[in-house]
Amino acid sequence: RVDFTTYNPSANLFGHAEFFVERDNTGKLWPSMRVTTMKTEAYLNSTRDYAQIVLEIVVMIGVIMYAVGLIKDIAEVKTKTGKYSSFLASFWGWVDLGLVVFYVIDFCIWVAIIADPVRTSISLNLGPAIAATSTEAATRQVPLDTLTRDGVSVGLSSLRDKTDIYWGFQAFTLMLMLLQFLRFLAFNTFLGTLVETFVIIKTVLLQYTVVLVVSNVAFAYVGYALFGHAMDDFHSFDRSFFTLLSTSIGNGVSYQDLVEVNPAGAPILYVPYVFFHCLILINMVTAVLVEGYQVQQSQRVRHVPVGHQIQFG
Repeated sequence: RVDFTTYNPSANLFGHAEFFVERDNTGKLWPSMRVTTMKTEAYLNSTRDYAQIVLEIVVMIGVIMYAVGLIKDIAEVKTKTGKYSSFLASFWGWVDLGLVVFYVIDFCIWVAIIADPVRTSISLNLGPAIAATSTEAATRQVPLDTLTRDGVSVGLSSLRDKTDIYWGFQAFTLMLMLLQFLRFLAFNTFLGTLVETFVIIKTVLLQYTVVLVVSNVAFAYVGYALFGHAMDDFHSFDRSFFTLLSTSIGNGVSYQDLVEVNPAGAPILYVPYVFFHCLILINMVTAVLVEGYQVQQSQRVRHVPVGHQIQFG
């Protein structure tokens, strides 16, 4: 592994480059690289950063108001039922609570990123000067400029890792926000049908989702064992996992690609995966969705007055 940090003073940006060479269990080397950039300061004197500060303050006020409203809802449930746990009897109660928890985690990680001392304790050591000659003006050896922190070469890996963790939690936060958005869509008659269908089948759908993931994990290990030595799509478990997911929706690798690498192993992986995972499990999930929709429609009909059904069908 090789990594180094660069600095662009005109743009106030750090650049962190990492080069990896991984060796799999067969001894084959897989090179990869990653380049990330980050600002020297979390907030610079620019219109964009000022607007960002204002928006972040607005978001934090909204989160505080949301958390206060959630606490009031929990207290109201406690007054009615005598137990705080009754609030979590509803699926949407878990969504509300999870959203507040992830908001708090996101805020804490963002504070850790802003307050990271690496932004303020970096020193720029200029390269040696080159004296002027009769034909050239005085310069310095720019390639020998170095960034140091506490007397050693600077590394931004820790700050980069915090940023990755932050965006990972942000992804889960956005997922819960989308669920909340579906909840509000339930006020619409047509879109409410979709939301109610998912609520009806949530337990069964979760069970089949777990089976899908476990199945994909098992086949990913098979793909890694059979093709990891020769195909970049299978050279690690995570690459193998997502390659098979892509294959299940029509992308990923084809049978011919596998045959070219391992003619004996191609049918061992491809045929059972397509048959069990793609043809059976995914269609079972579709059947669960259809059944949930039918149950929702039957419940909807029972709640409509008979006179209304006769008059309007």
